[in-house]
Amino acid sequence: MCQIAICNRKITNEEINSFWNSNNDGAGVIYRYAGFVKWKKGVMRKDDLRSFVEKLNPPYVIHFRAATHGSECPELTHPFLVSMSNPLEGILKQGQYLLMHNGVDSDAIKMLMIAMFAKGQKWNFREMSDTRAIAILLSVLGIEAVSQFSGKFVIVDHKFNIRTYGQFTEKNGILLSNGTQMYIYERYDYATRDCIYKNEPANCPTKNYSKCPMVWKNCPYTYWNRGDD
Repeated sequence: MCQIAICNRKITNEEINSFWNSNNDGAGVIYRYAGFVKWKKGVMRKDDLRSFVEKLNPPYVIHFRAATHGSECPELTHPFLVSMSNPLEGILKQGQYLLMHNGVDSDAIKMLMIAMFAKGQKWNFREMSDTRAIAILLSVLGIEAVSQFSGKFVIVDHKFNIRTYGQFTEKNGILLSNGTQMYIYERYDYATRDCIYKNEPANCPTKNYSKCPMVWKNCPYTYWNRGDD
């Protein structure tokens, strides 16, 4: 999963820390500056994100990525221009849209491959994810087709009109795609030692022992590494 934060006030350092610690595979921001809608993505360090956002006046939209499809790289952070191209930053022009996604659509890449095969086009993408595939498909199908894909979405146009798809939760002036998220559950495997509550699971303070290996990745009672699943 990921976290999308539509900020009608300045986001706090505590909130950045919370969302980043749960979704630390890079970030991107959509914001207004000097009458233009701009975006910047490929922010791979929390401190860099904090420094960048501190200079902005709200409203703005931040995406915190937890990689599910594709590698952990700047190119696959959000937002994505609804286009075949995938610039890391720019100024949004009339008729253009930016896309952010929270969720997983396992069929999106297959759909793109089938569409390109039908057109006789070669697959020449260096990096690909489900969301990038959706952005490319929407550039042909139109943005209204986003409702046919799985997950929650934000689409922003050149006038900074923000459309949300799926359930978002308002938390003190910030609209969140994961309103209750303070950490994320993922697949993790044992690393250097067993959980100290292995023999007494009922005493586990996180109350998640029964969900192993779907355990909080920052669990203070053991060490975990991300699994291959």
